[in-house]
Amino acid sequence: MCPILPPEIQIIVAQNLRHQDLSRAVLLNKAWYSSCNPQLYHTVRLSTPFQRQRFLSLSVSKDVIIRHVPHIKYLMTRYLEILPLLMRLDNTPGLSLVGLEILALRTRRSLTSEEDDLLLAFLKRNPQLLHLNIRRVSENAGAYLSTIAKYLQNLRTLSMFDVLGLNPPLVLRDTAVRFLNACSADLEQLVVAWEILSYDEVAIDQNDVDDDDEAQDSLKSKTHPALRFLSARVNSNSVLASFVEGCPRLEAVIHPEFQNRQVNTLFQHSSLLHLALQKITGVRYMELSVPAAISNNSTIASLISTINNSRDGVQQKWRTIGIEGSAYGGGPDETIKAIVNNCAHGLVHLHIPQGWQLMSRDLHSILCTATDLRVFNVVHLPRISAAYVISSPWSCRWLTKLSVQITNIPRPDILIDRKGCIRSRGERAAEGTMEASRAMQRKVYRQLGALTCLEFLALGLDSANGTREELVDDIDGTIYDPEFQLNCLEMSLASGLDLLGGLSRLRYLRVVGMEHRIGVPELQWMMVHFPRLERLKGIDPEVCYLPLILRPTREYQPEPGVRQWLSSQATSWVS
Repeated sequence: MCPILPPEIQIIVAQNLRHQDLSRAVLLNKAWYSSCNPQLYHTVRLSTPFQRQRFLSLSVSKDVIIRHVPHIKYLMTRYLEILPLLMRLDNTPGLSLVGLEILALRTRRSLTSEEDDLLLAFLKRNPQLLHLNIRRVSENAGAYLSTIAKYLQNLRTLSMFDVLGLNPPLVLRDTAVRFLNACSADLEQLVVAWEILSYDEVAIDQNDVDDDDEAQDSLKSKTHPALRFLSARVNSNSVLASFVEGCPRLEAVIHPEFQNRQVNTLFQHSSLLHLALQKITGVRYMELSVPAAISNNSTIASLISTINNSRDGVQQKWRTIGIEGSAYGGGPDETIKAIVNNCAHGLVHLHIPQGWQLMSRDLHSILCTATDLRVFNVVHLPRISAAYVISSPWSCRWLTKLSVQITNIPRPDILIDRKGCIRSRGERAAEGTMEASRAMQRKVYRQLGALTCLEFLALGLDSANGTREELVDDIDGTIYDPEFQLNCLEMSLASGLDLLGGLSRLRYLRVVGMEHRIGVPELQWMMVHFPRLERLKGIDPEVCYLPLILRPTREYQPEPGVRQWLSSQATSWVS
């Protein structure tokens, strides 16, 4: 590095360096130290026991922590016991957090009362926060709502209690109404998960009326003109509807309640929430649930196409489509064409349990068309050829969950086949060179890396309830799994794994049954670039729980050093 660069240029360079490079640059000279040191400590991530212990050992020297604490702007931690240390430094000049994220624990347990008191006290002493994300559930949710509304009036993004695997916390209706009325008017993104307590809530949704007129009027008294994204796992459409009416710039509204309830009718129109959306967007949003009894491809396609038949002239769009039957994959593709032609905008939830019937072109067409798709729920993973993946950009920018088997990637590096036999040199040569293979893989990684909202990515073998039954007994007596993936992504840095660096929200990664090359360098890279990762499945049968039936019959061994590294790091996200 040149030591005579202007300070302004050095700062720009420092902002684009990796953490490892920053730690080296600070040692060059005083100029580079002053430029790089603030970036080196800008974001503190304490997501593993090793990182926690390292931070606590550093904090033993008060001079060290005081020297660097002014540079800490964003804190991500699973361990709330480090908060008292920062609170004791309140008198330190320059301590000013911009972002705070409380990461989930692998045990999925709720916050204890002691942790509640600690975190609430920390929030009150940091009113300058712009970004807050609490990925733990609290039994005292009302205290958080009142504290955030009172003390954190500068928030731009807020996410709380949206934890998969746990029921949302209970919140009184009046408490929810007061919070939505009083929360920061500068919010641009709001993600909440509550179970609102109200004895008349069912009657309200069924009769299209809201008995709490005073609550509705108070909500309408304050608008949120900056809010563009709202995700609410909330059981009260009336409360949401009142809030939505005061958010004229909303671009995406995610209401995932559909995933957790039975829809008994073909067409569902939750009028309170949807009428509010219609009022600010001019669009009527509808839901469609197709029961398994309806299995005719043409019939399903016709139902989807009815979205264009509005009797009052109001534009209609699907928000949710659930297809329980199995007439949409293979053969006639009328259903897929209907989805592509009628769901380019507005579709948020697509539920297709029998995903294995989807062909590559079907899946690719949906991902290229449905711009607002948030949840693509499949039970049996569909396969998609790498050629389709890289043929054109996917448009589903809001997608949070993707479960696919990406196939037909040449892998001349694989020496042993599914049966444990050595592959011939000619067989491997027919797949081309490693350079060509990795060139294709990098294109696939770029496509996946563009889905920056992804939280769940499953690329491995299909796993219905954790079991498989498709083992084959060959003529010579060899029992093997014909579904074990050989033509899959390497998942190595050499093949372009670092192109997934934009998936910083990723919480779950599954590579079970893949001939991947995840070694220590890849795990170290994931620890830095996937700070929210809670579960990584498929690294080592000795570490992760895999039924015997899921393992290839040949002796599967992880890359060299993986087991030792996992043991030394005591990391909690490999299972």
